[in-house]
Amino acid sequence: MGKGHIVLPGNEIPKWFEFQSVGSFITLEMPPDFFNNSRVQGIAFSAILAFSDRHVDCGRWFSFSCELKVKTTKDCDPHDTRLFQRRVNYVESDHLHFGYYLFCEEDFNGFWKCNCILEAVHFNVFPPLECQCCGVKKCAIHLLHTPDPTSMEDPSTCFNYNEED
Repeated sequence: MGKGHIVLPGNEIPKWFEFQSVGSFITLEMPPDFFNNSRVQGIAFSAILAFSDRHVDCGRWFSFSCELKVKTTKDCDPHDTRLFQRRVNYVESDHLHFGYYLFCEEDFNGFWKCNCILEAVHFNVFPPLECQCCGVKKCAIHLLHTPDPTSMEDPSTCFNYNEED
């Protein structure tokens, strides 16, 4: 399967997520040939979803999603891609959403055809009018790619993070 998602109690995103932002939106500056680079295979994402102290549990569920926003350099239809969408219920504490999405051939063909450039990642909670009490506190992504065959770097270190004392 080319995608997965899990939810855990927590309020801290691991440091190996290289692009992090407060709120629900990450703006990126990628090279024009981003999707032409065959090493990019997918994206891992994480977001902290929180409910305010004023929240009243009315038994309703919310929809939580993550979308790639791309700009095109050719005249094409929008190619924004929803990576996932899940129903979530009220919880009293912050929860960490982890997921991944592996690009399929159809994604790449659309991106290449329109010369798309990855511009942003957006996490949404909706319906928005009924979700004033919950939101995304912080979000992050990590690009998944095949190792560079010319690199001498040990591939097992790609997720290690050396924390300074």
